[in-house]
Amino acid sequence: MNRRHMIIQLIVILVAALLAVLFTFQNPHHVQMHFMAWQTAQFPIIALILVSALAGVIMTAVLGLKTSWRLSRRIRELEAELNASRQAKAEEVPERPDAGRQTCE
Repeated sequence: MNRRHMIIQLIVILVAALLAVLFTFQNPHHVQMHFMAWQTAQFPIIALILVSALAGVIMTAVLGLKTSWRLSRRIRELEAELNASRQAKAEEVPERPDAGRQTCE
């Protein structure tokens, strides 16, 4: 990832965090959450936002680790293939430096 892409990503994350903080301060109310048959007591909306953000971070980390492991495994496979290819090339009989030259007599 290049530096410009990382800066843009950081700016987007900071703007999203700022919007979440502004939303929280403008809505200091308590909410009750319903999910399927499950229901919660009244709690501050900031708690809902923080729990949701934390769940998102955890899911993103798990998916990132999965991708990282897959890429690491592929890198190891390609390195092994490259090393085998280099070893096979090193074991070939080298040609004589003067082979293929015609002498003028």
